[in-house]
Amino acid sequence: MNSNKKSLLFFLSLIPAMQIMLMIGLLMKGIIEGSEFMILCFFMSLYLLPPLLWRVFSPMIPPKMGASTLSSETEEVNGWFVSYQIQRIYNSLPFLEGVLKLIPGLYSAWLRLWGAKIGNNVNWSSESKVLDRPFVHIGDECRIGAEATLSAHTIERKNDVYLLYLKEISIEANTAL
Repeated sequence: MNSNKKSLLFFLSLIPAMQIMLMIGLLMKGIIEGSEFMILCFFMSLYLLPPLLWRVFSPMIPPKMGASTLSSETEEVNGWFVSYQIQRIYNSLPFLEGVLKLIPGLYSAWLRLWGAKIGNNVNWSSESKVLDRPFVHIGDECRIGAEATLSAHTIERKNDVYLLYLKEISIEANTAL
């Protein structure tokens, strides 16, 4: 494996920690200084920076649909791994998305920032989970119920190699899960 790829993989694995440090710093600065602007920056770093970061990285390191190998030994960086690292804070702390689900339409709009295609009048239960936000397509008038989990990937180990299977999720209009 070349050193550039190794450095990039290391950097990508640090994205969640860097995001948390940035948010803590902005929040502390906002509280200490009484700065509404810093508090606004905190929320922007929490909810806007990650999807915008994905939008920057995805054309450079596009995810490969279908089967691929998850290994540091391959020549290419896996685009799904990039998206996973950028989304990791929300998968680890689901209450962050729960806050967005309290305001009708806000969670769907936020998913659209990630590149998801979400129809009109999609209702999300507070316990529903979306693990691979950029790879979701949902039609109009859908209801995503309690404990529904939408994951566009699965990982399987075969002969000491991890295989990633990635396929976009498509849910037709007027569907309840």
